[in-house]
Amino acid sequence: MKQQGIRLALMLTSAMACQVYAHGPNETQEPKVPIPDKPGSMQDAPKYYEDVKPIFDAYCGTCHQVGGSAPFSLQDYKTVKAMAKPILRAVENKTMPPWGIAALEKHPVKYDLTLSQERIRQIRAWVEGGSQEGNPQKEGLPIALETSSIKHVDLIMTMAKDYQTIAAEQDEYRCFPIDFDANEDFYVTGFKVQAGNSSIVHHTSLYAFDPPYAGLVDTMDASDPDYGYTCFGTPTTPAYPQTPFRTIGTSGTQALDVVFPQNTGIRIKPGTRFVIQMHYSRVSANGSAGGSDQSKVLLQTQKQVAEPLEFIYFMNPEWLQPNIMMIPAGQKEVTHSFSGSLLDNLSSMSSKGELQLNKGIRIRGIIPHQHLLGKGMKVWKISADGSEDLLLDGVGHFTFGHQWIYQYQTAVDLLPQDMLKISCVWDNTKENQLTSSGQKLEPMDTDWGDGTRDEMCVAAILATDLP
Repeated sequence: MKQQGIRLALMLTSAMACQVYAHGPNETQEPKVPIPDKPGSMQDAPKYYEDVKPIFDAYCGTCHQVGGSAPFSLQDYKTVKAMAKPILRAVENKTMPPWGIAALEKHPVKYDLTLSQERIRQIRAWVEGGSQEGNPQKEGLPIALETSSIKHVDLIMTMAKDYQTIAAEQDEYRCFPIDFDANEDFYVTGFKVQAGNSSIVHHTSLYAFDPPYAGLVDTMDASDPDYGYTCFGTPTTPAYPQTPFRTIGTSGTQALDVVFPQNTGIRIKPGTRFVIQMHYSRVSANGSAGGSDQSKVLLQTQKQVAEPLEFIYFMNPEWLQPNIMMIPAGQKEVTHSFSGSLLDNLSSMSSKGELQLNKGIRIRGIIPHQHLLGKGMKVWKISADGSEDLLLDGVGHFTFGHQWIYQYQTAVDLLPQDMLKISCVWDNTKENQLTSSGQKLEPMDTDWGDGTRDEMCVAAILATDLP
């Protein structure tokens, strides 16, 4: 199902496609450090309710709750005690809570879920001290974290009916036009995905076709006799590959919201046609017999914003050609890098939407995107004098199952004369392959593509104009 050649729409969906929080199939589960069986001081050891439950609630509870995207809840003592040692391994290995980048002193980001060493030591002391329950009546004070949460729901984009997914061990991408009408412009300022069937939904994306192209949505829909239409990798069909569309938002099966920077938003005009794209993952469901789904996207909106917002994308356009971004089978560390002007590469990447790129942009955040073999990405700003400013360091932190919009506390200005540099690392050894039916798949030579076993190296940039 590999897509070849440079085409406008190819990487738009794929760059956003896997911003999810459910456990990724290549995520390390084995401990890197031993956990002693001998408990420490029982009397002085931390207790669940008084000491560690507030940590789990604040940093883990969004996913690890009853009905959440994680495989078990951390909201009751019996479950937590049974999982105490795996929990400690995960937090000491820093695979949990999932946070795919290293902290940069110059460019701190919002909503950081990284556990401090002190809190990790407290969890270890609780485990070594016998994982004691403590007193439910003396639960510790909640830990206040900056969270990404929409404040109100103004529009709900819902699939019109249930869709019965295919029964095969492969991914299925399906697009569903959404009936919607508006009398005036408005701006999307945040969104939240509600998956209808989280056991098979890998991610949900919402796209907008501006009025001149809205009619093509119905044309594409009519080409498929079933509900919706096949749209692998993009919300377009092979018959209309160059049709422009705009990314509104993408998220996984978790309960986390995405809120854009204050008083920014993506403009929607009357006559715009929306499409929900569903990625149903047989990989996540272990090749199960399929199932039905009816998902929705909740939108937070404003009538006016101070600064229009867009997603724009940076990568090497030549990587889309066959055999350029090769990742040979069996190699443990493969790196591909590229430097260039955002404006010069725009024509082969995406529409600028509302932005005036010739005047520069203000970078509000970045989504690093790779697939299963990815081990991380770095992004630099290169100024006209040749100096490099590291904007994002995800090498050694990336996992396919956890991808996120890393929004800066203070935006980064990119002037017209500045360039960007991107570098990605992959591990194509057998140890890092997808597990299918309980067995690791054999490594294969891998190249650019939007299939699950293809690869990518894309920085999706959340941007506004320079003032």
